[in-house]
Amino acid sequence: QDIRFNINTDSRKALRLSARYSIATRPDWDQTDNSFNFSTRVRIGERTEISHNLDQSTRNQERGYATTLYDSDDNFQSVIIGQRDVNTLTNTIDASYIFTNRMGLTFRVRHYWSTVEYNKFYDLSEDDILTVTDYSGIDAATAEKLHDRNFNTFNIDMEYNWQFAPGSELRAIWKRSIGSDNKATDLNFFDNFNNTWSAPNIDSITIRLVYFIDYLN
Repeated sequence: QDIRFNINTDSRKALRLSARYSIATRPDWDQTDNSFNFSTRVRIGERTEISHNLDQSTRNQERGYATTLYDSDDNFQSVIIGQRDVNTLTNTIDASYIFTNRMGLTFRVRHYWSTVEYNKFYDLSEDDILTVTDYSGIDAATAEKLHDRNFNTFNIDMEYNWQFAPGSELRAIWKRSIGSDNKATDLNFFDNFNNTWSAPNIDSITIRLVYFIDYLN
C-alpha cells in the first residue's frame, strides 16, 4: 500500500515552494515507510537563483542482510538477516549566479545522514525462510552493538564556467568531500553535524581549458 500527497506553488513566480509526503506499508513484515520532501527556490533579479531541498525518510521494521557467521575453523554456519529501523536525512543547497550570457558560477552544498539501528535478527535458511536466532548482534566483551551504523557524507561543489569563444570554454572546479562512518546513532542533528564537519576531508581543484581551432581557416 502506498499513499502520496503533493503540493506546489506557481513555478513561474520568484518564490516557489513544494512539498511531498508518502507512506507505504508492508504488512507481512509489519514494515512502515514514511518519506517527506520540502523544497524552496528563490530567484533574485535575473542573475541569481538559490534553492534548498530537504528529504527525510524513515523505514521502520525493514529487513536486510546483517552478517555471515562462521565457526572457529572458518566453516560457514549461517547468514543473519536483521530487522532494523533506517532514518535518512538529506539537505541540499544550490546557488547560481550569471555574470553574462557566457559566464556563470554555480555552488552546491549537500549533507547526507543515515542511521541504522537493529532490533531483531533471523537465520536465513537455504529455502529462503527466516527463523528466530539466538544471535544478539552485541559484542560480549564490550556490550557494543555490532551492526548499528551512523553514516555521513558532506560535499561542497563550486564551478566557474566561461565560454570565451565559440566552442571554447574555461572551467574551474573546487570540490570538498567529508565522510564519517561510526556507531553513534544516539547523536542529535547538531552534535552529529559537528562531528562530521571535524572529520578528515579531501579537497580537489580542477582547471579545464577547451579551445576550438577551426582547421579550415
